[in-house]
Amino acid sequence: MTDTEVVIQIPEIFRNFTARTLKSWSGYQLAIDNACGGDETRDKDQWFLQVLCEYVVSTRGLKAEELEEWLTNVLYHDFDLILEDDSVYQISFFVLEGYGYIKNQNEAGLQHLLSSE
Repeated sequence: MTDTEVVIQIPEIFRNFTARTLKSWSGYQLAIDNACGGDETRDKDQWFLQVLCEYVVSTRGLKAEELEEWLTNVLYHDFDLILEDDSVYQISFFVLEGYGYIKNQNEAGLQHLLSSE
């Protein structure tokens, strides 16, 4: 590791929460099942989970609209995927809400959010 590289610590609970969220996202899962990312779709799926977690954890004051734009860009460029059903915003909002509960150690809020999934 060079001096300029920064290691971002991803809380395991947030990684698991985000993985569960991606697994429940039907539009994204359809793209994975149909290998929209080419031969490397499964590897890209794991990479996407990691960079999504890193992006959320490392970006202070991230808003759902900003995350939506970032997700839309990644989905288009890496998975050749355009979702027109507003699910990108919904997922963005959900991930940020969950991260807020995790960051503030609000287990009850997180459980309530997961039960509404």
